[in-house]
Amino acid sequence: MNRHIEIVAGDDYSGVRAVGGHFGYDLTGVTEVRFIVMNNQNCLNQLPVLDVVGSVLRIDNSSVQINLKRQDTLKLKSGVRQYTFLIKGLLINGGVITLERGIMTVLNGGI
Repeated sequence: MNRHIEIVAGDDYSGVRAVGGHFGYDLTGVTEVRFIVMNNQNCLNQLPVLDVVGSVLRIDNSSVQINLKRQDTLKLKSGVRQYTFLIKGLLINGGVITLERGIMTVLNGGI
């Protein structure tokens, strides 16, 4: 699924993303969650601009929490649909699944 999210550079974010049951995933076997951001303007270099570890909420095993701190969002330059984001789940057996992907717009925080 392709989603579009907007963030403001320099802001803190603490949010819950319902990715599990909504998309048919049971996150019981997921040991770690990563929020990975790549710059769409640099197709030759797909190294992450941002790679943040999140967590699975064990209340329902179908949601993850990703927290972005100010220093994380300051790494991102403002631009409309400038970044692609992925939410990856690392499984107990060593496998990796993509829970969600989408496009991200970063707004100038005026800082």
